[in-house]
Amino acid sequence: MKPAELFSLREKKSLQKLPIAELRSKLEDLFGQQYLFPLVAGYKEQGKENWKVSELPPQTNADKLTVQNYLEGIRSLEQSEQVSKFLAYLIFKGVERPQREEGGSDLLTVGIQAAPHGSTLTQDFKLHLNLSPDYGHYCAVSQLSPTGLEQNCARFVGPNILK
Repeated sequence: MKPAELFSLREKKSLQKLPIAELRSKLEDLFGQQYLFPLVAGYKEQGKENWKVSELPPQTNADKLTVQNYLEGIRSLEQSEQVSKFLAYLIFKGVERPQREEGGSDLLTVGIQAAPHGSTLTQDFKLHLNLSPDYGHYCAVSQLSPTGLEQNCARFVGPNILK
């Protein structure tokens, strides 16, 4: 992704209600084939002309695999008949100065949500990227929240559970 696009994304901070195909495309543009995350650094009040983009590699192979698997999950969802029932969001954060940020600072949050009509029960499939403690890498974690049915009925399941 070009620096101008990254700067614009940092200014907006988030993209809401994205179709799944658009989310996949944006994430593939962000990470590229090497799975490097483009970190935008610079003080907001100094303006975009003073911002810099550096590429953060994953801290471990597991972090790279987490991103790869998340993208594969999106591709799978994109091919399902249910794809129109899901919307995505992306929250992109830059940092003022990487060395001053705390390790673990949130850099990117991506989520896919499905909400049944007339219900407030939702399920999320999320990806979180954090700045590593050494400031030179990213750490990735994915999360699948329990379904609304699981949340509401789990305590009523008897002792004999079919698995």
